Amino acid sequence: MTNISKEHIAKLGFKAKDIVTGFAGVITLVSFDLYGCVQIVVTPGVDKDGKTIDGRWFDVTRLEMKSKKPVMVIPEVCSEAINNLGFKAKDIVTEFSGVVSSVGFNMHGHEQFTLTPRVDGDGKSNNESSWFDIPRLKLTSTKPVMGIPDFDKGYIAEGKKGPAEKTLPV
Repeated sequence: MTNISKEHIAKLGFKAKDIVTGFAGVITLVSFDLYGCVQIVVTPGVDKDGKTIDGRWFDVTRLEMKSKKPVMVIPEVCSEAINNLGFKAKDIVTEFSGVVSSVGFNMHGHEQFTLTPRVDGDGKSNNESSWFDIPRLKLTSTKPVMGIPDFDKGYIAEGKKGPAEKTLPV
């Protein structure tokens, strides 16, 4: 795993606030995209009625850290998972297939891939990108469809690359 990815994963479990909207909560997931984005899910506490509020995605550069230590002990994550970005893969349960376009690590040690499906001859797709647990995926190519971004140096590491849209993990 690259140094910058370790730096971002180390933010799991810390309290943070979005400097644009003021949305605040705990960093519950860090995601690295094939397109060079590093995004974080911030999950707030419950509302005034005691109901949970969904977390929201933010580009890592928009967040201001608000705590000195995490809210819980964070388990180790798989350092090799990020190296699967860009490879074609298939979910062994549903047979959903696509390209590994994101790798996400959450604060409970759960690691997932996002698969982005190809379009058909008419430019249409019946499926949106979906999240899958790492053990459910089988790589179906021997090389990535495009180069893996350099999260250590350059415009990506400096936070000059904007986010790509994605769905929330399950």
